[in-house]
Amino acid sequence: MLAAVMKQYRDGITAEEVGKPIGASRTTSRRYLEYLVSISQVTADILYGSVGRPERMYKLKR
Repeated sequence: MLAAVMKQYRDGITAEEVGKPIGASRTTSRRYLEYLVSISQVTADILYGSVGRPERMYKLKR
């Protein structure tokens, strides 16, 4: 289910954006995404905005 959501966002997706369609909180979706990063299924890049904490953008590996 997580992979199906991520396939729609080729430029990357945040944990919050992943959580909405699957009905999970940002924290829960981030944990799943970080697990996928640890097993090399997903990559994570840091996106810096103008203020506040940076966000991690997740992308499926091809």
